[in-house]
Amino acid sequence: MNTKLNKFQYHAFYLVLDMLQETIFDNRFFSIKKWALLRYKDSDHGHRNRLPAVEWAKNIFAEREIIVDSIRLVTLPRVFGYVFNPVSFWLGFSKEKLTAVICEVNNTFGQTHSYVCHDPASKIIAFDETYAAPKNFHVSPFYPSSGEYQFKFDINDKRSFYKIVINYYDQGVLQLITSMQGRVKTMTRGLIVKEFFRCPLIGLKIISLIHYQALKLFF
Repeated sequence: MNTKLNKFQYHAFYLVLDMLQETIFDNRFFSIKKWALLRYKDSDHGHRNRLPAVEWAKNIFAEREIIVDSIRLVTLPRVFGYVFNPVSFWLGFSKEKLTAVICEVNNTFGQTHSYVCHDPASKIIAFDETYAAPKNFHVSPFYPSSGEYQFKFDINDKRSFYKIVINYYDQGVLQLITSMQGRVKTMTRGLIVKEFFRCPLIGLKIISLIHYQALKLFF
């Protein structure tokens, strides 16, 4: 049997929001309360209602007895009111150390499922460690809802650098490698406008590219 590899790389920009901060940068360029060029909405996360999604994340951490004093959300913003988030990451910190991560996965059918990465023994997530979780959520018609995900996180505040790797194994064989990485920058009006023009309509771009890659795989 011949094996064909498919590889692609795209530019995108994500928000990194401190979800326990009382006040978040909010104006006509970015808002959590009203229409803006970029927007965060609680109804895009957690229980998908008007309640603060951070309370959903807090409950998940508390149910697993994971102590956190800071929660950051890595997610795509709404742009002109539209967003599609393949995966968002809720980063839980304790005393400035990454302790646990909730990986909030969405598929193109409007369904969502979350995987929690945490090691009760070490209580600290390091990039040289792998966090495994059985796959039990349909994402792609090209892969079954079985197998295992392996997550790795390099969240380095000193270098203002984030890297997240998700490998998918089925029957012990590596099937898919997914990664995202980038520099974390302070959100300003100028940076928002710059990233918008570098990558306009990011949500539509991502959903379009998902279907484009699916067609390539199909044919």
